[in-house]
Amino acid sequence: MKKLSVWIFSLVLLILPLSVSHAEERARRHNDQNQSGQTQGYRGPGTLERAPVTAVSEVLKLPGDSLAAMQGYIIHVLKNGKYEFQDSTGSITLKIDRKLWQGISADENTLVEIRGKVNKELFGRNFEVKTISIL
Repeated sequence: MKKLSVWIFSLVLLILPLSVSHAEERARRHNDQNQSGQTQGYRGPGTLERAPVTAVSEVLKLPGDSLAAMQGYIIHVLKNGKYEFQDSTGSITLKIDRKLWQGISADENTLVEIRGKVNKELFGRNFEVKTISIL
């Protein structure tokens, strides 16, 4: 029985450093990803961050799933996470998940930049917001 206890204790001592180093590696990777506020990876053309700022009137003409950015005002809430967005060229319905607000507070007089994708639906288009920031 004593030999079994010694053997188990030795095994635990061997495994413990491996699990600690694995946890340290996961923490290091997490910190690397969050240092810039975004995960690392491809950030070139065709990504949301590189989407050009576009007028609402032009976004309404884009094909579905096109990436775009717009600057303007959220002029009022519609319902169920939908808002009306307006710039000097027109207005469009936004879909904004409440998690995206992350402490951002805006009203109809707050200039914002939104980035996301165009949703083409049976009766028109709307814009699915992926990021929102105050300008």
